[in-house]
Amino acid sequence: MKLLRHGPPGREKPGLLDGEGRIRDLSAHVDDIAGEALTPEGLARISAPDPRGLPAIEGSPRIGPRLDTPDEAGDVDGRRFQDGSTATMIFKVPRIIAHLGRFLPLQPGDVISTGTPPGAGPGQKPPVCLKGGEVMRPGFEGLGERTRKVVQA
Repeated sequence: MKLLRHGPPGREKPGLLDGEGRIRDLSAHVDDIAGEALTPEGLARISAPDPRGLPAIEGSPRIGPRLDTPDEAGDVDGRRFQDGSTATMIFKVPRIIAHLGRFLPLQPGDVISTGTPPGAGPGQKPPVCLKGGEVMRPGFEGLGERTRKVVQA
């Protein structure tokens, strides 16, 4: 299941991308694609209706980031390279927030990119690089994964 938000900025509605690539409106089943909607119970509620029975969104609406749910699991062609958590971070989350908060106005919903967990390809013995045709599925436990096919440059 591919979840997303659609609509004008500040008035986005929850939706999903069906198997044919159409956006379907989920607003009758969930208020937003966040918080409790992403718990196992929330995902069960979102998964309950048949997507074909949900209203299709017409035209070309603005859409937010897509999120693949845990049923779309995988790694790089099925091989896991990285498996980390905040426990492996050099600087802990409160320290990072305190540091950035000294010179950036942080707001709820801000995303702080902190780097990558151990296991990245260049750190492998021998080093490993992505190749055209491979499928990457980066994800976060409890939140889901995104699928991306690597293309040859």
